[in-house]
Amino acid sequence: MTTVTGDIAVMLSVLGLRKGDARILDALVLLGPDMETTELDCGDVLTREVSGWSVDQTLGAYEWIWADEGLRTPIAATDYVPVAAEANGNLTLAHRRTGQVVWFAPDHFASGVTVLPGCPEYSLYTFDGAPDLASWIETGAVQWAQ
Repeated sequence: MTTVTGDIAVMLSVLGLRKGDARILDALVLLGPDMETTELDCGDVLTREVSGWSVDQTLGAYEWIWADEGLRTPIAATDYVPVAAEANGNLTLAHRRTGQVVWFAPDHFASGVTVLPGCPEYSLYTFDGAPDLASWIETGAVQWAQ
């Protein structure tokens, strides 16, 4: 049986670890707390520090992205917890109940992402092929292993 402690245990607690979902635990054991992906250059992944970043403040500072298009931010910041932060401030967020993963990337240049419905370009995205936290971790594990 896998035992998870430290920052990873805190993150799983924040996200509401689903009993029986061994994919999450197996990926975390494989990657360890310093996971980095080749595509996203994340400095903090699944750490206590990143989970403390304010989603509300970050999205609030960029509210103009939606306002300029006559839109409102389509997600409730309190429903999401940051799971990864890049040096440029881009954040990967996981929904606290569903595990849905979205990427806030106002200055991105990446393939493999789709603009979240109700959002303009350079705002919120979903990862193609990684709609939830477990699949996002698995994708990172593959990238890390290469």
